[in-house]
Amino acid sequence: MGQTLSRFGLTSRNAMLYNPPEHHVHQAANRLSGKFEQLVVAFKEEHVRVAHRAFSNLNANPESSIAAMLAERANEDLLNSLVPSSSTLLIVPNTLLAHWEVRFVCA
Repeated sequence: MGQTLSRFGLTSRNAMLYNPPEHHVHQAANRLSGKFEQLVVAFKEEHVRVAHRAFSNLNANPESSIAAMLAERANEDLLNSLVPSSSTLLIVPNTLLAHWEVRFVCA
């Protein structure tokens, strides 16, 4: 969706930049840009409401299959963020490894 938004914005800006304000293309791009922004805001608000209702339902029924899938995904994400080391006592998250690499290797 982000790519679509940026492409539409670029098209609208170009239409207004390369056509004088009194030209019908400039005026149409200005109107469409405003309407498009309103539609995008409404679209995002509706999806936030739907997601909020869905997660509220999950909290009401933590035994649901969707709640179980989300918990499993969170556990997988946690396990995937860990990097095995040659030591049996040290497990370091990728974010910390990246930080150390920047601080010590690039310094």
